[in-house]
Amino acid sequence: MGVDIGAYVVVFSVQLVFSGYQVWAKYVFADEHADPIAFIFMRSMASAVLLLTIAACRGQAPWSPIGPLREHKKTLVLLGFAMACDMLGIIFALRFATSRSVAVFQVIRPIVAGFLSRAFGTEEITKIMWAGISISVWGVLMIILSEPIQNCSLLDRLIGFGFVLIHAIGQSYFVVMQPGLLKLGCSPIAITGYSYAAMSLIIAVMLPLPIHGGVSWHASTKGFWDLLIYSSLCVGAYSYVAMGWAAKSLGGTAVMLFMLLQSILTVCSGSMILHEPFGSIRLFCAGSVCILAGIGIYIGGRTRRQVRHVLDKDEEEPLLYKC
Repeated sequence: MGVDIGAYVVVFSVQLVFSGYQVWAKYVFADEHADPIAFIFMRSMASAVLLLTIAACRGQAPWSPIGPLREHKKTLVLLGFAMACDMLGIIFALRFATSRSVAVFQVIRPIVAGFLSRAFGTEEITKIMWAGISISVWGVLMIILSEPIQNCSLLDRLIGFGFVLIHAIGQSYFVVMQPGLLKLGCSPIAITGYSYAAMSLIIAVMLPLPIHGGVSWHASTKGFWDLLIYSSLCVGAYSYVAMGWAAKSLGGTAVMLFMLLQSILTVCSGSMILHEPFGSIRLFCAGSVCILAGIGIYIGGRTRRQVRHVLDKDEEEPLLYKC
């Protein structure tokens, strides 16, 4: 059993989409007139309508014409709640911390995904695979050290990290739990579409609350509507469907481990586009090498576990035949 190159390429493309989104969102929401909750509501509604329309046109079983099967509704509501935590966490984190700070804080995502995978019994992670995760995490920590401290205050960083933690738990839960529905024959397009619909209802409840200064359905910030279109199509419709599809063959932890590449991509794009000051180039390069090496070790450990699993099955077959 070899490495699923196609799935890894898809996961890498998701990192390109997310890194561009983080830098763009940081620029747009630097303006206090841009309401993040209203933005997330519009984005989730647009993605839900798009994905559910595609699912209906394709007639993807086992979904009924007017809605999901009854036995999946509870799971979809939980996925929608997880997605709401994911979206709200990352948007509010970007309001307090720099785009590169948010990117490096997201080091906790594969760790959270690994513990969730183990807790729910969705996949087995060997010592070699944990070693790969640890090396990649160390690489991101080196990139954190390479960042100038004066970019934002310590309090803002702590608040930003808190929102990133909420984001990490939500996104990890969505990626880890979605393959269970896929294995039952459900479509990733339909799953993501219904999750966005559930998320839209959750966000709608938050719109009248005074926590964000009232609803602003538009903003004078340059790039607001462009970001909305980009995030609805590329982030909402493509990335989350792609992550769910890839997690079915690679596992949720592998998908979240690849998210660490965003620390490299976002730091580079943040420096070039937002002109955020660059720190130690040596630490950044060393950290990048560790991230890539850790991902390579994880992939190698995962492939070895798959091969051993296949060999064990082959060895058991003759015994079963003799019985």
